[in-house]
Amino acid sequence: MKTFIALCLFMMLLAPGCAKKPNVQELQQLEEQKREIDAQEKKLKELQAEREKFEALLETKKSELKKLEMERDSLKTRLGK
Repeated sequence: MKTFIALCLFMMLLAPGCAKKPNVQELQQLEEQKREIDAQEKKLKELQAEREKFEALLETKKSELKKLEMERDSLKTRLGK
């Protein structure tokens, strides 16, 4: 049991040294990917804002349409009498 614990401790000490460090090319690729992600997130925020603007415009137009339909129905009723 003591041997197992000692072996585990030894492996834990060696494990961090076994990790491969990224080379310059990999770091450049990561930076490029980060820039692309940032650009896509910016574009997403712009599109979400544009969508909110159009949804608000749609609601305004729906309200206008409902008002005009009520006015039309009122005129039809008055003319029908």
